[in-house]
Amino acid sequence: MVVSYAADGTGVERSVQQLLTLTAGSFHDFIIKHPGEGHPNITLRIPLFGEQQQPIAMVQDAKHGSKTFRNNAYSGARLLILGNYPVMYSDFRRIAFEDGPLYHRDVEKLDRQDDNAATRLFSGDTLQWLTDHYPECLGPIVYLFVFGELIDAYQNRKMKPIERILLALRAYFFMEMWEHFLEKAGYPKSKHFLSHEACDITRYLIHGLIKLVVIYRDFIPATYPLLPWLLSTEVCEHVFGLCRQIVKDFTMLDFYFMVPKLFLRLREAALFSQFSDGKAHASGYHHTNTDNRDIDLVALSTYPSNDEINDAAKVAHEEAENLWTLLGSSPVTTGSSKLLPSIRSWFTEKSPEGSARATDHGDIQVQFVDEEFDSDYNFGGDSANSDDEDCEGEQIQRALDKWEVTSVKSFREEDVVNNLAFAAVALSIEDSMTM
Repeated sequence: MVVSYAADGTGVERSVQQLLTLTAGSFHDFIIKHPGEGHPNITLRIPLFGEQQQPIAMVQDAKHGSKTFRNNAYSGARLLILGNYPVMYSDFRRIAFEDGPLYHRDVEKLDRQDDNAATRLFSGDTLQWLTDHYPECLGPIVYLFVFGELIDAYQNRKMKPIERILLALRAYFFMEMWEHFLEKAGYPKSKHFLSHEACDITRYLIHGLIKLVVIYRDFIPATYPLLPWLLSTEVCEHVFGLCRQIVKDFTMLDFYFMVPKLFLRLREAALFSQFSDGKAHASGYHHTNTDNRDIDLVALSTYPSNDEINDAAKVAHEEAENLWTLLGSSPVTTGSSKLLPSIRSWFTEKSPEGSARATDHGDIQVQFVDEEFDSDYNFGGDSANSDDEDCEGEQIQRALDKWEVTSVKSFREEDVVNNLAFAAVALSIEDSMTM
């Protein structure tokens, strides 16, 4: 059984999930090993109901997800930051105004509920055009690739379930690394990350798709093909839209009377779906649930084993790491690096026993002493101005001069030199800005 709902941003979907979960008699836990070090495994809890232990999967409408991702990229309230590259509305506007695959109405005076516009944005043609004409815009390119592939995991008619899981897990790890990057870089998530609604939709899309594969594989006695594009609210919206074409503001009694005519409309949609106009713009909802062209039922019925899913998780994690490395923020480097300490943290307070001050950097220790010790690391200067930033800059520069004539024997010593260099550059930039 599948429970599907559209995203309205009101939190209704979370309430529905919580209420249904609370009434579940038991759960089936499916665990995917996380390929990253220090990360907990991915645990998917499938609630089971009734004496027959009927499983229920919470899924999200994929087309609502694509429109939400599109609206997040177009929003002026947020500046999505992916490594060294931002994702901005201007990047997508130029596609429409430079003879790209997008229409003007896709970017100006746009309909935010236009299914066709969202499909065109995440299409392969748009991604190819952006790669050919603006290869330096890696932020928008990676954004369209990752979330477009996540939507395709639901809408594709011939993709095997293991391939769908790989696309979903790649989006999962990409989001995980994105959050980690913003945390390490000090960017607030409220301004540079997806909205809460978009994050919830993404989580439901990823978890729901994997749960569907597990349910179809483990809980259904016979082998049936997985058709995820039908397991959404699109079918209900299609029926509702046809009803409004017959009676614009219909009541329950009107619905009963229009049932025979509604059957004819649905039959017509099933027979002539291949003639749907995907190039229409500003047309609102566009339903493709009856479009079965190029469907491969054999591929849709081939379910992976647990080992294959864990192997797919490793591949997805590696691909997400490669994407972030391409964006200029390797997850390995970001996770192991430490924030550069402040300038004053290089100078510790005087100890009660003497005037020697030290700062520890791993296996080596750099000491800063007062003038009367006349040490090799004595930077001189007026003691009354020891807290002044200009004096600190001179001291750091003298330390760098000393390190230049000293042979560096380890990576930690090299880190000390690099940190001193970064501190000197920071002070120099600050002085220039002040001037």
